[in-house]
Order: sequence, then C-alpha cells, then structure tokens
Amino acid sequence: MELRVPADVRHVRRARQWVMAHAGARGLAAPALRVVELLTSELVTNAVKYGGGDEVLVRVTPAAGGVRVEVHDECPLTPQVLDPEDAAPGGRGMRLVNLLADQWGVDRREPAGKAVWFAVPRSGRRRHGRGVADELAAAPA
Repeated sequence: MELRVPADVRHVRRARQWVMAHAGARGLAAPALRVVELLTSELVTNAVKYGGGDEVLVRVTPAAGGVRVEVHDECPLTPQVLDPEDAAPGGRGMRLVNLLADQWGVDRREPAGKAVWFAVPRSGRRRHGRGVADELAAAPA
C-alpha cells in the first residue's frame, strides 16, 4: 500500500495517520504503534525538509512479524545518525530511528533518490528482547 503526499510539512500528519491505520490493521500492539507513529513522523518530516522533490511517497508492507514503513524522496544523500548537543533544536530523528526500530536502512532508487525504511515487530519488542520503554530508559538524558 502506498500514499503520495505533497512535500509540505502540512502533510506530515496525513501521512502519519495513513500509516497508523494500515499498521493498526496488521495487529500491532500499542507499543509498536507508538514507535511506528513517531518514526513515520520523523522520516516524512526529513523527506519534506531535505528530500528536494515535490512529493513524498510512503509505503507500508508486511515484514517478518510486523510492518515495514518506507519513505521515498528525491535526495540521493544517505541520512546520518547524529548526536546533537542537548540545546540543539534538531538532529535527533535518525537517532530515534536507530534506537527504536528493529531494523532500518536506505535503498537507492533509480533514476534518483532513496527510500529510508524501518521495520517494527507486532509486539514492539526488538529482536534482542528490549522494548521501547527499555530503550528510552537506557538512553542518555
């Protein structure tokens, strides 16, 4: 399933709600849905701000006991996991993806651009056994 939205911050909410509806239909537990909601918002916002195109493509597909969410944009640059200063106003999106997703990656698109994706299991517990609450509690303040 896929959705195309204009590359405008006013459409991040629409994309997030659409993903939540499809992820919820796949039977994800509440903790997993919270992760999907947060990470979708982060990736769509990044695509809108830095993707360089007129629209953003969002896909939701089944993945190994959960869901995979892909966000496509026109920018060929790979997003970086940053460690911003505490007072910095941004730069935490990919860090959250890295921290909370069971898996994530970047796939190149032809003729240009990329798809940044993440996968979340139905339970919300990552394969190594830690869940969202565990990860957030262990994260540096």
